[in-house]
Amino acid sequence: MDKRTRSRVRGIAIFVVFLALGITLFNFFKSNKPASGADLRPHRSEFAKQKSLNKASFELSSQNIEGSIAKLDQYVSASGRRLHKREIKGNLGIYMFSMQKRELDAFRKDLANIGSVKTESETVDTSLVYTNVGNEESKLASYRKDLAELEKIRIPSDQEQRRKRELNHEIEQTQQRIDILKQGDNYLVFVSVEPIAKGNTYYETGRTLIINYLINLGLCFIAVILIYYGTRLLVYLLALMGVKGFGFSGVGSGYQYGSYSGYSNRYYSSYGRNRGKRKIKRVYKDQPSTPKEDE
Repeated sequence: MDKRTRSRVRGIAIFVVFLALGITLFNFFKSNKPASGADLRPHRSEFAKQKSLNKASFELSSQNIEGSIAKLDQYVSASGRRLHKREIKGNLGIYMFSMQKRELDAFRKDLANIGSVKTESETVDTSLVYTNVGNEESKLASYRKDLAELEKIRIPSDQEQRRKRELNHEIEQTQQRIDILKQGDNYLVFVSVEPIAKGNTYYETGRTLIINYLINLGLCFIAVILIYYGTRLLVYLLALMGVKGFGFSGVGSGYQYGSYSGYSNRYYSSYGRNRGKRKIKRVYKDQPSTPKEDE
């Protein structure tokens, strides 16, 4: 094997090694998901958009997902709490309900019998901290009074029409704040429960990566060999079909330039270009270069 061939084979081997490594890492990060494959982001976003002065969120994991869902159903229905959402999708359970503030501590203790708490959080709507029901009711009365004055105008202008729309929006928002403040002793609770994901140790993770890498490396080398011999077979078939430049003796080798060289030789032999013998013309001193005509 000459130096050029060794360099080419070395380059292909390096490419195959890094290709197998890239495939292994891509498959590892792609499959590194929770056991249930659940995506809680849409449910968290929906919970964040709900209007409530106090919010509490609990994310649980359970070895017996069916038993945990049954206990949550029993807990919500037995106490007569207001259930806003219940969704069971595969091995994932989502609950959203309201409860009294004084019941929150007892609910935390009951969660120990339902599953293991992975994450827990409490939030307060800061936009409602520095106001109260009395202030919001005063604003609501003022907005309604201004709207009533505008309603008396038989042909309102564009500016007055915009003001009416703004007042209607303010009335709606203020009424929502009043309703939330009146339920200031309530908590909006979000609970999710899913199976416990089996934790992998560093040894197991490394062992899995090495095995997958060796498998991908072998597959890549097999693919390269198949591509090489497939290319040679294609060249052989092209030679059988009579495609110029592919001979039976040069299957898999470079393009044959014999036809072009033969054409060039025929061209130069016909038209010269210093390819034939050089013609020599001798000139003697005693004789003229051209014969004289007879007088």
